[in-house]
Amino acid sequence: MTKVHRAFPELDAFSDEQCRGFVRLAVREHTASMIGIGLLAVALVVGIIAGGFVGIVLLGRAVLPLPRYEMEMFGSALVAPTVVAGLLGFKVRDVWLRRLIHRAIESGRCPACSYSLLGLEVVEGRVLCPECGTRTTLAERRLTPGMLIATGVK
Repeated sequence: MTKVHRAFPELDAFSDEQCRGFVRLAVREHTASMIGIGLLAVALVVGIIAGGFVGIVLLGRAVLPLPRYEMEMFGSALVAPTVVAGLLGFKVRDVWLRRLIHRAIESGRCPACSYSLLGLEVVEGRVLCPECGTRTTLAERRLTPGMLIATGVK
């Protein structure tokens, strides 16, 4: 498993533990899409394995009778589609996680100037943008201090 959050320079100032919490909150906000991605990955794996199996059976019927060692070779060919499906599943997961993290980072920007509010102090449910001075209310933006990896909450 990779540290997918390290692909974002906005998160470089934070520890791995803080980033894992940030990613967990981003994923929790998009549970429905997580279920959809999981179902897509399962369908992908099943489709690739089934396609490989059907191809082997059809190819085996076309060239029968085969010696035993060649039939075993066809059977072992099911491993390749399974490995490919697994690797594709990880790729789909990583792309999905990158999009969620990107969305979470973008939602944590100042609405006036787009300055990143990550890591700033939250006072009475609001964050003061150091760039333009705009006070952003977290509840209005459906944010929590954890989603901003806030340094302090008062």
